[in-house]
Amino acid sequence: MTKSIYVSGTGFRCGKTLISALISRLLLQNNYKVGYLSVIETGVHGRSSAIELVKWINRGQVANLETNSTYILRKNCSPHLAFEVENIQFDLETIRKKFNFLDAKTDVLVVDGVGGSLTPITRFYTAADLISDFNLTPVLVIPNDVESIHRSAVEVEAFFARGIEVAGVFLNNLRIGDPVILEDNKKTIRETLQMDLLGEIPYQRDFQIKGRRIPEPFFKPETILAENKIKLIAGKKASP
Repeated sequence: MTKSIYVSGTGFRCGKTLISALISRLLLQNNYKVGYLSVIETGVHGRSSAIELVKWINRGQVANLETNSTYILRKNCSPHLAFEVENIQFDLETIRKKFNFLDAKTDVLVVDGVGGSLTPITRFYTAADLISDFNLTPVLVIPNDVESIHRSAVEVEAFFARGIEVAGVFLNNLRIGDPVILEDNKKTIRETLQMDLLGEIPYQRDFQIKGRRIPEPFFKPETILAENKIKLIAGKKASP
């Protein structure tokens, strides 16, 4: 079975899809066959905006990249409510079929998650339940600000309570912050929470997906991600 990395976060709009795209690019550059699965997107009208970004950042390497998505919901809210408002029945088997399809064709599968650990997909089924059911390895995307340590601790504890081990943390600089605080966040995550820091995304003032102004570092993920640690999580490539 393919190794599967589940990209989780502290909620919505924290940069999970960007991190998923960068992980995919890093592994593609190391000759992995990569699958990308967007589990649930909300607030989207039309085609998957997540797949659009992943393909754009990985342009030129799509021969070894397989992408797919399951649910694209228009209501910009928690998935459980979007499913109810749009009168769509969540079916785990829909995800399982696409998961298995990608699993059979790739060395590693990057699953772009939905919200945080306890985000409700239905009233009685959370993102953590999905991770457990598919035996996924979660990594966390945390905005780098004054709340980073608390957010990280809450997510790690929520996973730990369910017997799920988090493989590491990505910090995403969504805005300019106090450098003393930002540096201490990294130190505390490593030393106090004893979590691996897998990468840090620099603040980009003019970053626009729609306008296609994607900064150069995003096309060189080895400069901002912990390459060896991520390859270790991804596991060995299949024999050619």
